[in-house]
Amino acid sequence: MLSAFTIAIVSAVLKSQIENWLVQENIGAYLGADVVVSALPPDRITTGADERPQVNIYLYSLTPSLSLRRSVLPFDLHYLITAYGSGDLQHEMLLGCVIQSFASAVIDQQSILVALEALSARGYGFLPSTMLGEDSPVAQIKRLSITPQILSPEEASRIWSSLQARGRPSIAYRISAAASPREEYAK
Repeated sequence: MLSAFTIAIVSAVLKSQIENWLVQENIGAYLGADVVVSALPPDRITTGADERPQVNIYLYSLTPSLSLRRSVLPFDLHYLITAYGSGDLQHEMLLGCVIQSFASAVIDQQSILVALEALSARGYGFLPSTMLGEDSPVAQIKRLSITPQILSPEEASRIWSSLQARGRPSIAYRISAAASPREEYAK
């Protein structure tokens, strides 16, 4: 059974991964401001003269995964990670941080549960306490696999046009969840 919260929780775990890496590396000190990490549609991000350093995670597509069809999350999730900022080279630095954060990431079951507990403690209201238990569908996700995706200029242009937002420096990732088969937890 695909939990109604599973996709949102994957997004929240990715958001948490980036936030934690930015704090650990003290990136705000290099940029002269704290970096905001959001998970919003790109057209809802404030841009212009008051633009602040920000990384946005946007789920732009889901595709069926034949290898995962019997898992808690039978889809590959496709994310567009976008950098915002008004200072020189802020976009580039933030994208480099995201790439480094995901390259060094091991997002296993324990990491997922720790991220969810931290999000719950920070008051993320969408996260019911039933999602934190060892028997929850989300707890059956053993690992998240993060793979960079190469978007051609045409693909990137098509995505930004469909979002009706100005193109920004971005990188795309495919997220796959290795999980227990449905029969193991659908009791």
